[in-house]
Order: sequence, then structure tokens, then C-alpha cells
Amino acid sequence: MLPPRKPRKTRHDKGSIKATDRDIRILTWIAEQYAVRLDHVIDLLGMYPGPGVSEEGMSDSAGRQVVNRWRRAGWVGYQQMLAGEPPWLWLTREGLAAYGLTQYRAAPPAISRLRHLMAVNQVRFVLHYQDDEEVDEWISERMIHAGLFDLPSSEETRHIPDGILKRDNDLYAVEVELRQKKPADIYKKMRALLHAWDNTAFGYFYSGIWYYTPDPHIQRALESARAEHGKHNERAKLIEIYPLQSVIIDE
Repeated sequence: MLPPRKPRKTRHDKGSIKATDRDIRILTWIAEQYAVRLDHVIDLLGMYPGPGVSEEGMSDSAGRQVVNRWRRAGWVGYQQMLAGEPPWLWLTREGLAAYGLTQYRAAPPAISRLRHLMAVNQVRFVLHYQDDEEVDEWISERMIHAGLFDLPSSEETRHIPDGILKRDNDLYAVEVELRQKKPADIYKKMRALLHAWDNTAFGYFYSGIWYYTPDPHIQRALESARAEHGKHNERAKLIEIYPLQSVIIDE
């Protein structure tokens, strides 16, 4: 007669949620942007291989399953912030610690900032989508505030853009304008970006400056400021102004 079989020891990590490469990419992306709306998170998930992804991307139900897994792990906060719109996600203190992102503060986004955050996320998403080889690097406003990227130190030209795209060895300032500003303020911030100087490379900091706006009136104000700069600064031709609708993510 055989001796009774000893019961197997229960693994100490049984039931714990394991991070995947896709989790690392997307949750880091969310942390860098402060917060991301659910529908945009699902679009991002569909860009990377993993459960629930097909040639058409990721379905809403499959995306919600991934997000629910993150919520069970305690990695993300989740809340509908605006009536009739999808919820927003941000990393919790536990999520930031788990992914080595403790340079950021865990907090839900301010409601007053949601429209701007959504627009900047749209621009970043489309620039990322166009980068087939994934060689471009995005430097977010939050990364700059956290001290992860240094801007020129001159107070006169130290304006923090909404994002910086690093392509090859060139840096492109990205600005999203949703509200009409005074012409003098537009001119001043545009001047700061045009004149930003890299003392290390001994050259101008930005190879291009890209503006996005949904409002034709704001677009005309930006064009007027560019024209004023162009009267005495040939670098004004590096300023490009696009309608935000050109980077809208399809619903």
C-alpha cells in the first residue's frame, strides 16, 4: 500500500496579478500623461499584442477586462468625471510604486483639465500610431515637471510645452491650444520656443514647433503671431499649425 500523498503547498503568490509587457507600456503611458480616458486606453491596448487583440484592434469588452484586472490589482484609479462620457484612469500610489514611477504624485485629474488632457493625449496617440518602427520618443509635460528632462535654463525662454517629440536627434515642441489667449501672450510663448537655446549642443533647442487647435479663431491668432515673428526671425517658418480635428481618434 502506497503512503498517502502529501498535499501540495500553496504558492505564496497564488491569486496575485502578474504584469505583462503590454501592462508596463500602457500604464507607463498613462502615468506620463497624468490620466487617460477609457476609450483612448482601449485604443492603446489594441496597438500591442495580447489577449483580446485582433486585426481590428481591441473590442470595448476585452479592453474593460484588462482595465478591471488593473483595478483588482490596485494599480489604477477609475472614475467617470464628466456626465455622458467614458471614465478616466490614472495610476494609484500602489500602481506608481509597482511600476517604478514614484516621481509622480498619485491623484485623479482635475475636472478643469480634462479637455486639455484629452486633446494632448489624442495628439500623442496619433504621433505614436504613425511611428511604425517605434523609434520616436515622447517627453510629456509631466515628465518635465518631475525633473526627468531638462529644458534650457534661461527664464526668458523656459516655457514648458504640452509635449516634446524626439525624432532622430531633433526635438519638436508640441502645443495644444483650446482657449483664446491675448495676442501678447501668444507672441511671448511662441518667442520662448523659437529662441530656446541648447548650451550643450550650442544650437537652438527645437527643430520645429507644432501647434494644434480645434478653433479657427485661435488658429488665426497663432498664424498672426507666427507672421509677426517671421518679419525678423527666419526660424518662424519652423512653426506649423494644424487643426486638432486632423488627429481626432475615431469613435
